[in-house]
Amino acid sequence: MTSQKELIPMRPGDILRYEREQKGLTLERASDQSRIKASVLSAIESGETDDIPSVYLRGYIRNYARFL
Repeated sequence: MTSQKELIPMRPGDILRYEREQKGLTLERASDQSRIKASVLSAIESGETDDIPSVYLRGYIRNYARFL
């Protein structure tokens, strides 16, 4: 039987936050190591990316995913 969590689709930010937490990294530590501002990482993980131009956003997400 599947759990309820498996049935709810996750947003990309949720997946990235889950992976970061699984590695035991704080947002600040991930920011230091990935060289992406903590405010940008927070916006990506929360899905509140309206203030980030889409050209940059794609690169940030790609680099963050590669880092994790």
